[in-house]
Parts: sequence; structure tokens; C-alpha cells
Amino acid sequence: MVAFPEEKPNWARGLGLVLGFAGILIVLGVWRSMPEGEIGGILACLAAIACYGIGIPYSKRYLSNSGATPIGLATSQVSMASLLLVPVLLISGLSPAAPVTFEVVVAMVALGALGSGVAFIMYFQVIARAGATTASSVTYLTPIVAAIVGIAFLGEHLTWNEPVGAMVVLLGVAVSQYRPPKTTPVG
Repeated sequence: MVAFPEEKPNWARGLGLVLGFAGILIVLGVWRSMPEGEIGGILACLAAIACYGIGIPYSKRYLSNSGATPIGLATSQVSMASLLLVPVLLISGLSPAAPVTFEVVVAMVALGALGSGVAFIMYFQVIARAGATTASSVTYLTPIVAAIVGIAFLGEHLTWNEPVGAMVVLLGVAVSQYRPPKTTPVG
């Protein structure tokens, strides 16, 4: 809302923003003392969310209104991201842990095209049809997904604040999407 004010804030968006942020704080359990390792992860998660907060309105302003199709935008974005990572790979000195076979390349292309590619096509469609505010509400789900992954794959324990915070986040998303019903004149 600050960087790209095209979508005018209203009470529903403001309340949804506050509820979503409060829900994230509840999911994270900010009142507990946290080991230093957790703080770094939390800050990384919040930085990623902030990047979405800038990237989504940027996409709305400069990309979605450019006349390009969502498929073209998604293809360009995934392709450019791949090309930008080539120098990083070369400089890092990392090498594959296993041979790079035809099957491995096909799997990587399929994951990129079918995973990220399809997700970005839908992303640009949502931005074009519903606006940046609606599309950006997905960023509130990141800490919830992080908590679920931590519980499912890292053996972290579920605490009361995670599902409660998730419900507050989802309530914030729902409130931010509220549109008053259109009334039709009687007569």
C-alpha cells in the first residue's frame, strides 16, 4: 500500500493486514524466548515476505499491464531466473552430487515448467483479474507452511499457538478480500 498505492486502502484491507500480521506473530510465538538459530530463520522468512510485498505490486504495475500474456510473463520470469543462477553456480564451485543424465535434465525442466511455471501463470492471472492486494494475501501463508513443514519433516512439536495463529491469518486474508455486496436499485 505504501510503495504502490494504485489499489486504494480501505477498512477491510487495513483490518485484514493487521489481523494477518497478528496471526504471524501468534504462529511464531514471539512472546517465547527463542534460540538464536530460530531468530535467523524467522528474519529470513519475514524478508522473503517483504520481497513479495514489493514484487507483487511491481508485477501489477509494470508487467500485468504490459500486454503480455500470463504464460509469456511466467516463461520469461522462470527462464531469466534460471539464467541469472548460472554465474552463481559457476562462481560457487558447487558440482552435482550425481551424474547429470538426460533423465535428470528432463526432471529439472518438468519441475521448473510444471511446478514454478504453472504457479507463476496462475500468479499473473490472479494479479490481472483480482489485483495485487488479493494476490499478495498468499504471503501470509508462508509462516503457516513453514510451521507445517517443520512439524512434518523436522520433528518440531505442534504448540497451541500455531493452529490458532493460522486461523487468525486466514481470518485476516478473508477480511482483506471482503467486498460489499452490490445493491441493485428497486423499481
